[in-house]
Amino acid sequence: MNSSSTTGAQHDAIVELLPWYANKTLEASDQQRVQQHVSQCPECQSELALLTLTNHAIASEEIPVPSATAGLNSVLQRIQQEKSGQKSQAYTSSGTEPDNRKTVIQLAKTWFHSLAAELSIPQWTIAACAGVLAVAVVLQQSMTTTSVSDAPYTVLSSGESPVTTRFHVEFNQPVDITTARSLLSQPLENYTEAVEWSVVDNTSFALELPESSLPVTGKIELISQLLENVQQHPDVKSAEIAP
Repeated sequence: MNSSSTTGAQHDAIVELLPWYANKTLEASDQQRVQQHVSQCPECQSELALLTLTNHAIASEEIPVPSATAGLNSVLQRIQQEKSGQKSQAYTSSGTEPDNRKTVIQLAKTWFHSLAAELSIPQWTIAACAGVLAVAVVLQQSMTTTSVSDAPYTVLSSGESPVTTRFHVEFNQPVDITTARSLLSQPLENYTEAVEWSVVDNTSFALELPESSLPVTGKIELISQLLENVQQHPDVKSAEIAP
């Protein structure tokens, strides 16, 4: 690290902010300070590269949850069935609609405890999650004015954004984007065509490599090798993985 740029305490403070900088959740007021320090600190550059690669690896991996979705669907279906049955009995005997809060809470707890056994999740975590689900379902029931039995439950899933690895490359001398592409065609090996370039300034460029263009296995090792290839190019002043 450049000892003239920061003190030990300042360096430690920057290191603590790197996880948020890597996943793009750092406060705007700290962005410039962290970026300036990282550009001069090899130790932080290595740490940022590891954090960014780890984030990409996590984002690109699908973590299997055995029967979790099916279990939730089953819980919701049982809630609906029991509500229908209880409504029928209650209306027959008293003409009033029963309170299903206890049923909802019990079914939520049962499902979450079953999931805990499959995934080895701490029991206190499961209890908290069950409570949250139960409250959410009860609130939904309280706010709904139409009959739940008339509409099927649908479990929604959000689409995933394409995952990309970003590099920040600075050359020793000002170059245009065409020249920059040509200079790095060999270091980027077979991925030259897949890389998307954008100009930062007259010596710096941002490169984005879609992970869909990379092999399924060994992504982290390959990205590390490409970064090392670029860093070793004689015309490159610095290269790092950007958040």
